Amino acid sequence: MTKDEMMNLINRSLFATMGYTDEEGIQNIRRVFCVWHKGLGRHLISTNTGSSHVRSLMKNGKGCLYFSDDSSFEGLCLYGCFVIHFEKEYRELLWNEGDEKYYPKGVEDEDYCILEFIAGSGRFYRYDGKGDLSLSEIEAYDQGKEFRNGYNAVQQQKMDAKTFFNDVISQNEDRLGTYFCEDAVIRWHCSNESFTVEEYIRANCEYPDSWEGEIERLEEYGDEAVVAARVYPKEGNESHHVVSFIRLKDDKIVSIDEYWAEDGEVPEWRKQMHIGKKIR
Repeated sequence: MTKDEMMNLINRSLFATMGYTDEEGIQNIRRVFCVWHKGLGRHLISTNTGSSHVRSLMKNGKGCLYFSDDSSFEGLCLYGCFVIHFEKEYRELLWNEGDEKYYPKGVEDEDYCILEFIAGSGRFYRYDGKGDLSLSEIEAYDQGKEFRNGYNAVQQQKMDAKTFFNDVISQNEDRLGTYFCEDAVIRWHCSNESFTVEEYIRANCEYPDSWEGEIERLEEYGDEAVVAARVYPKEGNESHHVVSFIRLKDDKIVSIDEYWAEDGEVPEWRKQMHIGKKIR
């Protein structure tokens, strides 16, 4: 994994797993909400001052922080130490509307504190290899960076499958090209056709008639999305269903595999079996 790929893994993770040693010397883990990062080396976590892990970290700050994506089999474990902050600037930075239910007295609540994890090294793994991350590499990568909410930034940049589908249906030629990598491949398996991005946009936007459609199911897993939709002309009675398997890289489409079917009546041979019922 490159440093940018590690940073992307951290930023798209809503949670991390922290490891530490408790007051009895037993290894513990906690699943924590962790979206504020300063590069690879510094990470902020809001928590309760009176929690057992904070008491343990006050005596032994050494620990680790683990980010992972189960859908892509990627993981990054950072080793270092936790520092506990009570300064107002840290509290205000991580405060969210609604946090009063955890900290009734607000930002100044004595039971509200911020953990800062400072990494000294790390180890990463992915399907294509594994390796170590040194302190010098972390410091070089983090130079000039400030704390930011990486998860929010990723979500704002993330390709919206629903918006993409609407631009396909409306044959929005100006916008369609912005969703793809330059070398993306689009395959229509039912007609045995493979298109470049330019060819796909031509085929879609020059297709006769005007169309409407609705997504019936959308599943997203890391850098992959599956869209099942119904498509039909604005005028006419025909109707089609399509299932699209979309693969992304850096929030750009690298491939689409689509399977189209024309909707129709139940075949006569199956009617005679008197089985099944209408879906809708």
